[in-house]
Amino acid sequence: MTTTKTPASIGWQFRIELAAGARRPTWLKARKGRITGSKISDIMGHGYHDVHDRYLLERGELVDDPAPSLAMKRGTLMEPEILKTAAADPARPGAFEVLTTPSFVLHPTEDWIGCSPDFLATSSSPPFCDKWGSWPVKIYGEIKSRDSSQRAHYKGGGCKPADRLQVLLGCICTGADLGLLVVEMQSNVQYRIIERDPDLEAEMIAAASKFRRAVGNGNRGDLLELAESGEVRRAIVSERYAESRPDTIDTEDPDIESLVAYVSELRENRSEIMEIIAQTEALIGDFMGEAEHLSTPDYSAHFPASRPGRRTFSVNALKAALPHIDLEPYYKTSKPKGRGTLRIRRKDDDEI
Repeated sequence: MTTTKTPASIGWQFRIELAAGARRPTWLKARKGRITGSKISDIMGHGYHDVHDRYLLERGELVDDPAPSLAMKRGTLMEPEILKTAAADPARPGAFEVLTTPSFVLHPTEDWIGCSPDFLATSSSPPFCDKWGSWPVKIYGEIKSRDSSQRAHYKGGGCKPADRLQVLLGCICTGADLGLLVVEMQSNVQYRIIERDPDLEAEMIAAASKFRRAVGNGNRGDLLELAESGEVRRAIVSERYAESRPDTIDTEDPDIESLVAYVSELRENRSEIMEIIAQTEALIGDFMGEAEHLSTPDYSAHFPASRPGRRTFSVNALKAALPHIDLEPYYKTSKPKGRGTLRIRRKDDDEI
């Protein structure tokens, strides 16, 4: 059920930056430079971007595609209809009632943190209020429209880690008693109650503060503590010293010596490991035949069909065809890249 009540009318107070129905350009402007639900997922290692790319985006050193993806367009179009279905569902948690919802809400004390609620709701159901120890129960709502390829994330009452982080940030900003994730998948609406988690919430705010500091001072070193992926950490280290001179560092630190030896050993065995992987993939591919997808009780595998050859543009061919044209003005130099792959070789006896 949707009501015309506002959060303030039930005594629910928080800092509203944009009221309900704000235009998209105004909403985008409010989000700029602030940590939001999608960004906290990136920072915590569960978002669409890794933390390094999110850092580059916030610094303006990487340009994101301004056009919304097909999935985002689908979600935006579906959200109002999903909410209508959920609001009229007799089985909805706590028989919640949807309130008039602002477009952007700020953190209680920090102006650089904010959220965009898909909906805010309240429940006065006695059993629900007794369970959550509040009357009425204040609910922060997030809506997701998912296709069947993401079904595994929601098995057994679960959800994607990014969903949980996004909902919890909304609870932090609004002071909601709990979060409610409404997931539509193949016309089936499911609910996930997201309980408040003080320890995780404190970790999120600490990570957001560290990330904001890194963006502000341009120090990629601060990102290393946030990056969980080894590939991302390597990229951060590489780009951090992109413009440094190739000096030699002498060290007798046994830990560093062990790290270098370990990487060298892994690389020596890499060709054998990759060959085993390739042979095993070939066996699976042979079983699949022309099918693109394989499903087992515990796994889903995808083998894309063959793709057409990639077209490339040859500058040399253009020069040969039009030798009188000066192409130099059309070249531009990019920023220095990372230092590339670490090269390791074992020293000869006379070098030791």
